[in-house]
This record gives sequence, C-alpha cells and structure tokens, in this order.
Amino acid sequence: MSLAPGNRLGPYEILAQLGEGGMGEVYKARDPRLGRDVAIKVLPSAAAADLERRARFEREAKAGAALNHPNVVTVHAVEEAEGVPSFTMEYVEGRTLAQMIPSRGLPLDDGHRAASVQGRHQHVGHLSHPQGHAWLGDRSTSGPAARPRHDSVEGG
Repeated sequence: MSLAPGNRLGPYEILAQLGEGGMGEVYKARDPRLGRDVAIKVLPSAAAADLERRARFEREAKAGAALNHPNVVTVHAVEEAEGVPSFTMEYVEGRTLAQMIPSRGLPLDDGHRAASVQGRHQHVGHLSHPQGHAWLGDRSTSGPAARPRHDSVEGG
C-alpha cells in the first residue's frame, strides 16, 4: 500500500514517505488530535494477508513499545484503519545512518561498531539527531527477544 502526501490513514494525514522495506512502509504523518508529527509504519497489503508476517509486525510493535530509552523511538499506538495494520512512533528529524557514512566508508573502528550494531539488529533503522545522537527504530526483523544496544554516533 502506498500512501501519497495528503492521504489519510485513520486520523493521520500523510505528509511524506520516509522509507520502505520487507516488513513495511514508513511515513511521516500529522496527528491532528495531539497536534504533532509522528512516524507511521504500515504493513504492505500483500503482507497483511499473511498471518505469520502480520504476527511478526505486531511483535515488532510490542517489542518497541516495551523499550524505554532516550535513543530508541517511542511506539505510541498499534492501530488498524481501513484494513491496514499500522503502528505509530515518535518522529525524529535527522539523517539516516546510510546518509552519515561517508562514501569512502568508515575507519575500521567505527565501521566495526556500526556493523556489530547492524548485525545484531538486522534491519534496524538508524536516525541521527542534529546534535549527533543516534536513535534506533524500525526493528523489523529483530523479534521480541531482541536487546538493542544504544550507541551514540557522532554525525559528520
């Protein structure tokens, strides 16, 4: 399911698509009830019919909601609107880890740290706050037993 800016999903107004992957599409949206921007992850319609993928999606939301750390995005709600499963998260402005890594790569020490985080969390999305802190979000395949590591990455 692709949502265009200006579309609505339940009460949320879609502002922009932020990314997509095997476990979902993520959008920046406006929550008019609370007057704030949020990130919404939706399960693609092809995956929504697959009970196992739907269960993984719900476990991801619950695992994220169970965490409380300044470097992990907050999961606000798990919802379904118009037959589309979704969960809303804290929206954090910033650059992705892919945008922060220079085209020539990272020095060995930094690269090893980034690879070890990526390896443990598989498809973890990394966001960098303008002040240089990193947030972990979009734990699409890490499952309910994942124990995220919280690293601070200095942006460049």
